[in-house]
Amino acid sequence: KHMTKQEAMNCGKQLLLMFSDNRLHDSPFDLHLCNADSKSICMTHLTKFIPTLYDPDFPLNISDKSYLDIFPREKIVYLTPHCREVLTEFDHDVVYVIGAMVDKANNEPLSLAKAKRQGLKMAKLPLDNYLSWGSGGSKSLTLNQMMRILLEVRTSGDWNKAFQHIPQRKVANYKKEGNKNMRHIRRY
Repeated sequence: KHMTKQEAMNCGKQLLLMFSDNRLHDSPFDLHLCNADSKSICMTHLTKFIPTLYDPDFPLNISDKSYLDIFPREKIVYLTPHCREVLTEFDHDVVYVIGAMVDKANNEPLSLAKAKRQGLKMAKLPLDNYLSWGSGGSKSLTLNQMMRILLEVRTSGDWNKAFQHIPQRKVANYKKEGNKNMRHIRRY
């Protein structure tokens, strides 16, 4: 409800890319799309890309239920860039929630407000600890960039490697934790 039609369509495309990146990974997440309204612009657009999305054997869990109805509240960590708590290590016992919202026009901390209302633990990626943002780069990340980062940090535990999934145009260079020396991002 907070996205324009174009943003909702863009969200559908990002969900496609996120699903694809996850599916191609050696150790994919068990993804759940929660609060998914099959009649919404976002989900209708996603279904155009993946016509078999709602088939029973499709490898994605889609529900119109809230994540609060599916997972124990104490296991949930809502990832939001607006909170103070920094995620330092990936916890394999936690259910990480990524809000599927494209909000180019809206800068309100909607995900933070939602997580607070629901009484959930929150965290943000340690972007500022590892990256120096370029002058034209915004700190917003797409859903598929978030997926790549989380897949990498879950597998390797290395934030430097994980943040190589952020487009170079957004960052000037990165710094190692505790080190003031700046180095250019290496691409593998």
